[in-house]
Amino acid sequence: MAETIENLTVNKGLCVSCGICVGVCPVACISFHKDKGQYLPQIDNDKCVHCGGCADVCPSSIKGEDYEKYAQLNGCEWREETVLYGADIGCFSTYCKDLEIREKAVSGGIVTLLVLRLLAEGLYDSAFLVGENRYEGQVESGRYTAGMLLDGTQKSRYVPVSHAETIRYMKKHPEEKLIITGTSCAVHGILRVIDRLQLERSNYLLLGLFCDRCERDSIVDYFKGRRPKKRVTGFYFRTKEQAGWPGNVKIEYEDGSAEFFRLRKE
Repeated sequence: MAETIENLTVNKGLCVSCGICVGVCPVACISFHKDKGQYLPQIDNDKCVHCGGCADVCPSSIKGEDYEKYAQLNGCEWREETVLYGADIGCFSTYCKDLEIREKAVSGGIVTLLVLRLLAEGLYDSAFLVGENRYEGQVESGRYTAGMLLDGTQKSRYVPVSHAETIRYMKKHPEEKLIITGTSCAVHGILRVIDRLQLERSNYLLLGLFCDRCERDSIVDYFKGRRPKKRVTGFYFRTKEQAGWPGNVKIEYEDGSAEFFRLRKE
């Protein structure tokens, strides 16, 4: 019987709530439920066929890594000394010249600009990004195509994001060229999906995002609890509109008011 994510990761406190297991499951027997401030997967054992797919693609499963295979999959050279840091071509400090994009972004707007240009020029069919800021449930990525506004996708999320819908779409549309954004753990899991499903690696542009102090979803519950009588309509972990970069926490309420909380000491 193949191992599952429950004994490999969840029971060991290693789950990162990426949702990739949900998307890859062939019988839809995995669902996420909030437990102690974090969304964790649960398996319906009556439906599970014990295929091992969830454990195979989970970025946190302790199965050992075949780095030479990953290098071959990504069309790059594998060297033992680059296992921890990656094989970089160069390091650049950049920002988007479009002032409107840059002001709404947190870190220069480069990802937004890349996605807009690549979709507009037809080089990719769609992009999977996060576009919601209410945090009323598990945060999930969604599909965007050329011509759609990306305003809601900007700014940083510091809670885990589910990529279940991304994986489902990859399975149903293996011929499409997709842009996918995510933190390093999600990118790792998506590469595992590409490998397991034998998808064409060149169809996917993976834009990895730096992970900085990713919190459990209970951090949102904490801030909402400060004003229990006011309904939150927007929650931003980092916004530059009050104090510039790196930004402060902003909470928007249904009555049109907003609060800011400092992320840094003056």
